Amino acid sequence: MQTLEFTRALNLIVEKLKARELIRVWEPLIDTRADGVIAEEVKNRFSTLIFNSNAGYARLLDPAPTRKILEKLNIAQVYEPARLGTIIAAISSSAQLQQIWGNGYSYAAFYSLTEQLWSLVRMESACRSLLEEEKKGKIDPFPGRKILAFRREFQSPSESDSTHR
Repeated sequence: MQTLEFTRALNLIVEKLKARELIRVWEPLIDTRADGVIAEEVKNRFSTLIFNSNAGYARLLDPAPTRKILEKLNIAQVYEPARLGTIIAAISSSAQLQQIWGNGYSYAAFYSLTEQLWSLVRMESACRSLLEEEKKGKIDPFPGRKILAFRREFQSPSESDSTHR
């Protein structure tokens, strides 16, 4: 697999698994310092994202580049039915945040899933940066400045005077 193909496939995986969105919803749920009610809209958003993420995972198993990456990273364990069942049951039956992190089994499922998604997001970001952006380099938004500076440096004094008049 070529570098660009790898980084683009990894980017697609993060996008289709809804990793960033799930993390934004889940982080408050695993923060043991937080206290309060879990709003129905948070539960609904969470459920929608987890089902969309699972569907995205199933679709990503078809194209060879994404399937190879998912297999090598053992992402299948993230979507084990027992784990997802525990998480869905915990979120739907919990009225308070303490009910999630107070139950060791539920909290472990939430926390490990969040950490696995964070790892995937960090890896995608690092690969994009190291394998794409550093190889291509940063593009100067004003390349004409270098040409003008070069011309000024090599102009004769008489040419310089005539251009400024």
